[in-house]
Amino acid sequence: MQLEPVDLTAVILGSLGILIVLIPVFGFTLRFAIKPIVEALARSREAAGPGREVEVLAARLRELEEEIIRLKNADPYRVGGAARPEALPSGQGRG
Repeated sequence: MQLEPVDLTAVILGSLGILIVLIPVFGFTLRFAIKPIVEALARSREAAGPGREVEVLAARLRELEEEIIRLKNADPYRVGGAARPEALPSGQGRG
């Protein structure tokens, strides 16, 4: 039995020709197979997600509003940690 040499150029061209057809076919098949799964995941996320997210954002906003009110009503010298100017002994603040 005698083996004949393989024409490498013909093998490569044939493989590329088949791949040019098969890659788009595989891509479309994969796209149509995965599309219903992705849509189902998106719908389930929409249904469950916004309620919890809105609750968390509402709680954070409530805390920020309370902090703003607390800071507006607070003594500015107590908040910054500085002493009141009239509490300083005379002559020690300068020099």
